[in-house]
Amino acid sequence: MKRFVLLGSAVVVLNEFEDMTKAGKPYTEDDWNPVTPGYAIENKNIVAGYNAPDIIIGPMLQYVPGPKSINETNMYAIYNFLNDTYQSIDSVQFPFYHFVDVRDVANAHILALTGPSASNRRIILVSGLISPQLVINTIRPHFPELKDRIIEGNSEQLLPSNVDPTGWDTTRSYELFGAKWGYIGLEKSIADTVQNILEHEKAWGGNASD
Repeated sequence: MKRFVLLGSAVVVLNEFEDMTKAGKPYTEDDWNPVTPGYAIENKNIVAGYNAPDIIIGPMLQYVPGPKSINETNMYAIYNFLNDTYQSIDSVQFPFYHFVDVRDVANAHILALTGPSASNRRIILVSGLISPQLVINTIRPHFPELKDRIIEGNSEQLLPSNVDPTGWDTTRSYELFGAKWGYIGLEKSIADTVQNILEHEKAWGGNASD
């Protein structure tokens, strides 16, 4: 073995002691979660809510036998808008308000494995902002046939009133991956994911399993 890429999570960057719904200094690769193993053991209930804070969405290539097998982040960030789980925008909260497309994550692995510039470097992968209303605002115009399946919310209020998320500095990803690098935007990511889900729904028909 000559090279490997270790996939981490935004949870190792975020500061558990800060209010992550209020904007602060953008996170960079130099930031580390200050929670120690001892603190995590002694305060299990405090840290349990941050087990998967980053939102990775995108089309699913794997076999998905039924709706319950949709991966967690695609489920709560997209599919729950289509399956009557969310009845009111006021009841929808995301655990995290930034996203990256799964295809960008895969591409980053390839570039890191095949190019020396990423060796021994920590690289944040974040495309941009995501919120329940932004998801709605994307799905409704792209898929007018789904308007009866998805709540309308308030198209002018893009973030919940109590949310002002701290941003992410992704400069390093552009510097290290160079001209080959660019993030898939939220509109394309959501539209492609919904289209993929609709294709799965057709395949499931009345034979969907968990």
